[in-house]
Amino acid sequence: MIFGTDYNGGGMFVVERIFEEGTVRPEAFLLKIVFTVITISAVYKGGEIVPSFFIGATLGAVLATVFGLPLGLGAAIGMVAFLLRSQIVR
Repeated sequence: MIFGTDYNGGGMFVVERIFEEGTVRPEAFLLKIVFTVITISAVYKGGEIVPSFFIGATLGAVLATVFGLPLGLGAAIGMVAFLLRSQIVR
């Protein structure tokens, strides 16, 4: 698999790693978006909620480092914000 299993599949262990170890790769949310788009474009129903949690948590954690906030707080805010935004757009 390209980039291992971090961005292919559910990837909840990446979200868990943010909360438990306080680490996130800055490009994580972009890669997950790319692979999710490829999956949906191939007409494969891979899920909507878990990728939303992943993208929100990783983007929130990356922005938390920019603003000097704890990664866990940024990830939690990102998860909720991204999920709420994706539900409102529908």
